[in-house]
Amino acid sequence: MFIITEWESNKLPLISLNFYRGWFCIISASMTFLIYDIIFRYLSVQFNFLLLWLITFYDVWNFDDIESDQTYDRAFLGLGDFTVFNFMLLLILPPSSSTITKIYITIGHIIVVQIAQELTDELSSIYNQSAQPGVPLPVIFVSLYFILLNIFIEY
Repeated sequence: MFIITEWESNKLPLISLNFYRGWFCIISASMTFLIYDIIFRYLSVQFNFLLLWLITFYDVWNFDDIESDQTYDRAFLGLGDFTVFNFMLLLILPPSSSTITKIYITIGHIIVVQIAQELTDELSSIYNQSAQPGVPLPVIFVSLYFILLNIFIEY
């Protein structure tokens, strides 16, 4: 916590803050890949998406923590959200596709998640809510993207 307050007061250089945030994103992505590769790769895609939807509902229902004193003045994404986004990407990538196809699917995934995040921000401003969980709309949009992708690839 001390280091974060030092960055906020501009006593430490901003480049170290970016390195700090990037390091946590890399750790989150690496842990997600390892967990997916060890456990979830061998489960059906439908079960994995069911698990994502359960995580989404948990995120929505536990977002308003009554026991917490913190007030949130804006929507935010945590490392758990990045883990879910990485897990969604690993779910929709077909394992036997070419590298260029995987790159296109990844770019589509990034676009879909960004659209869902922007829609989450717009809905929070329309309904005057200062903060919303960042996972539900991206999971819905990526699920639709996955269905459309499978229809497009198979036919």
